[in-house]
Amino acid sequence: EDIYKKAEEYDVPVLLHAFTAKEVRQCLEAAAKFKKVNFILGHSGGYEWMHVLDEMAEARNAYLDVCASVNDRKRIELFVDKAGADRVLFGTDTPFLKPSHCFFQIMEADISGSDRDKILYENIKGILRI
Repeated sequence: EDIYKKAEEYDVPVLLHAFTAKEVRQCLEAAAKFKKVNFILGHSGGYEWMHVLDEMAEARNAYLDVCASVNDRKRIELFVDKAGADRVLFGTDTPFLKPSHCFFQIMEADISGSDRDKILYENIKGILRI
């Protein structure tokens, strides 16, 4: 909790590993307690994303990071549909994954160009205030 308090004090986001439903729920507990902190859910549930998507979508200060070795069809579209394009972030998990793996999931998703821009760079610029 000390880290979350410092993140709140310095107005910086926190990136948390969230590859399982259990890890996502632990992250969401922190997000519920520290509402002024933006939490980035690294991997957004990994292979269990579909079991926690509704929960992730409800947490307004939780951002869904697309990086994962998951190739489930319509995953990006469902992230955008449930959480909103404003809360989805491009991530790569480099060096474990090639950046192109996650990039092309976004490029091939059936979403608007403006939603794609939000995911690829606009959202993180807003979170980091740059």
